[in-house]
Amino acid sequence: PVSGVVKIDNKQGILTAVELKILHFLASHPNQIWHRTEILSKVWNDNCNKDERKVDVHISQIRKKIGDKKGELIKTIRGKGFCLNVA
Repeated sequence: PVSGVVKIDNKQGILTAVELKILHFLASHPNQIWHRTEILSKVWNDNCNKDERKVDVHISQIRKKIGDKKGELIKTIRGKGFCLNVA
């Protein structure tokens, strides 16, 4: 990831540095489920932060910016975490 510009299905979104890191991380591990604590550890290098909900906020912003409002690309797996759905 060099810039914050992401283009999916001819829709372009500009992501912040953290949003881009999260999306890049998920895209590097397609269809793999990641718990919030794992995302915190991998993206922020933060093993002790208890504020897991910041991951939810960033995922929500990414979805809005890339036009994934229904969560079809970035799936929420209830009780487990998130994954980038690549069929």
